[in-house]
Amino acid sequence: MSPISCYLDLGVSRYKRKTIFPDLGIITFSFPSHVKEGEKVFVTCTPKGEGRSIKFRWLRNRSEIQQNERIKIMEYPDISTLIISPVIGDDNGNYTCVIAEDHSTASYLEELMIQAPPHWIKQPENVETIEGNRATLLCNAGGPPQPRITWKKIDIPRVKEFSFPSQVSIGDRTSAMCFAEKAAPPVSFIWYKNGELIRSLPDVVIKTDEVFSVIIISPVSETSKGNYTCSIKNLFGEASYSTFLSVVAPPRWIVEPMNTSIRIGEHITLECNAAGSPFPRIEWKKIKGSVNLDKHKRFKSLNGTLILTSVKLEDEGIYECSAENGINPPIEKQIWIKVNDSPKIRNFSFQDNVLEGEVVSVTCFAVTKVVPVSYTWLKNGKSVENLQNIRFSNTEELSSIIIDPVTLDDSGNYTCTARNSVGTDTYTTSLQIKAPPRWITVPSDVVSTLGGSITAHCVATGSPEPTVLWKKYSGNKNSDYISLRNEDTGKNSSILKINSVSYDDAGTYECEANNGISPSIRANFTILLRDVPKIKKFSFEDNIKQGDVASVMCFATSTTMPVKFQWEKDGRPVSEVEKHVKIEDGSSHTVIAFHSVKLSDHASPQWLEEPKSIITRVGESVEVHCSAKGSPEPRIEWKKISENAEKVVLNSNENVKHPHRLKISSVTSSDAGIYQCIADNGIEPSIRSNFTITIRGMGNP
Repeated sequence: MSPISCYLDLGVSRYKRKTIFPDLGIITFSFPSHVKEGEKVFVTCTPKGEGRSIKFRWLRNRSEIQQNERIKIMEYPDISTLIISPVIGDDNGNYTCVIAEDHSTASYLEELMIQAPPHWIKQPENVETIEGNRATLLCNAGGPPQPRITWKKIDIPRVKEFSFPSQVSIGDRTSAMCFAEKAAPPVSFIWYKNGELIRSLPDVVIKTDEVFSVIIISPVSETSKGNYTCSIKNLFGEASYSTFLSVVAPPRWIVEPMNTSIRIGEHITLECNAAGSPFPRIEWKKIKGSVNLDKHKRFKSLNGTLILTSVKLEDEGIYECSAENGINPPIEKQIWIKVNDSPKIRNFSFQDNVLEGEVVSVTCFAVTKVVPVSYTWLKNGKSVENLQNIRFSNTEELSSIIIDPVTLDDSGNYTCTARNSVGTDTYTTSLQIKAPPRWITVPSDVVSTLGGSITAHCVATGSPEPTVLWKKYSGNKNSDYISLRNEDTGKNSSILKINSVSYDDAGTYECEANNGISPSIRANFTILLRDVPKIKKFSFEDNIKQGDVASVMCFATSTTMPVKFQWEKDGRPVSEVEKHVKIEDGSSHTVIAFHSVKLSDHASPQWLEEPKSIITRVGESVEVHCSAKGSPEPRIEWKKISENAEKVVLNSNENVKHPHRLKISSVTSSDAGIYQCIADNGIEPSIRSNFTITIRGMGNP
């Protein structure tokens, strides 16, 4: 019904209107009669009358509806639409549209009925009970509409017992059938082997029908053996049955025993292992001899392993391992145990810290009961039989090598070989000799010019390898030296290099070689500087005629004297014996002047020959030479260094007559020791060189 308006005339074109509405109401609406889950549904709430100002509200089961992703409310001035998409089972209920105007309200209710397939609220569970007792089963489901629940009894599927044939051999074809009893179709079959699902095996085929399944194994192998399970399942339950496939196979070797050789007194373990079905029984026996291995205390047999302890000579012989499991053919393997007593060398080594000149020995002992034992010695792989300072002490059981006296050349690897009628053995040990430093290269005096380059070499040998230290003499006293820095010597300590010589570089230097073994050695040399002479210009007189006497003077200035002159004509030396000079047109004369420095101009001592160490015997004669140069000529003095480090001067008549030679006519044991040769001419520094006299057959300092 439409609203009614009343107009009141107030005059002068003025009116007053009042609108009157009929009673407030809602046009009826309804949901579709068949609504399924997942569909979309909507209803529209429309007030009666037009032109009204209405407020809408939607309720479900008397509760305000909250909008979400599925539930939407679309409002317009005079209508409101409720939309549900998609519908779910919980949307069932009474839906109310409420409208309000001023102080009046109206509502309309409509029920939404949703249809959905049944779903379990409580599923029945398996029950285990005792015959005669009461059992309660619960089963509840939801709709809507509410499902009707009925009960009926259905038999659970069962697998009929089955088995493989009792005797299946390798290479056969075998099968087993799994039959489902009282099983309503559809029925599914699954096969397992040892609890693992059989998926794809090259020798297994499975064929399945509606109520049975057959497993076929062809050809049968040893790995086919195992527990096979057939599992069936339908809508009402599942069942399974298992059977074992036993495969018979004759024994075969996994580990065969091998011939072996063993020393007397040692232990040996012999492996013998076989496979088969059933598992074979393994036994050991000795073919030759009456030894019962099972009762022998030194023999133990465990799971095919034979253990022999403290082997004796009578244990040698042929032994047999056999494997048998009742399936033909059995297998056996014979082996030979060889008992020998080849020599076994015990470890040995030279003593530590052996000094050159000492006596050193080591003994090689081979353990064996088979004698005699012969011994041979090698040094670095070569025989030492013909070396003068090596001798041997041998018996049937051992050999000692004696080195008297040892020298630096005796360092190396020494190998002892022991041999008897049964076999051989070798052992190698190392001998490292310690020796004081010895010169290989000593530096010489150097004459240079300013700015020139100098390289001095100072090389020594010894064991361990010596280190080289360079010093420069300051000029105050003998021991007053300045050690040179690393940058002066570079990476190689045996080389002293000065790239640009200055006046400060002139002087006396010392090179010392030290390796921790006394005595260290020293060598001295001198760096002298000279300047280049300068010649004043000269020329021959003009208009000289043939037959005239011509002369010219060559004058050179230099701080270093004397200066040596040499005349040349056209680049060739002019002989001093020429009586005259022939002039040729266009010729010219050139003069070259140079100087040289002589050692007679006060030079410190320098070695010409250093003394060398000597190895001798008591009663022999020895002679050592020592000479030096310098200006004035150096005086040679001989000294012996005693145990308390004091120097004993040697002043025999022989040494006074021949100072460059030290001679001992008949050597005694007291002559062994360290000696020193000293060269001194009053120009610092003096020089010293040590050497050793070693006497064979006795300890030496």
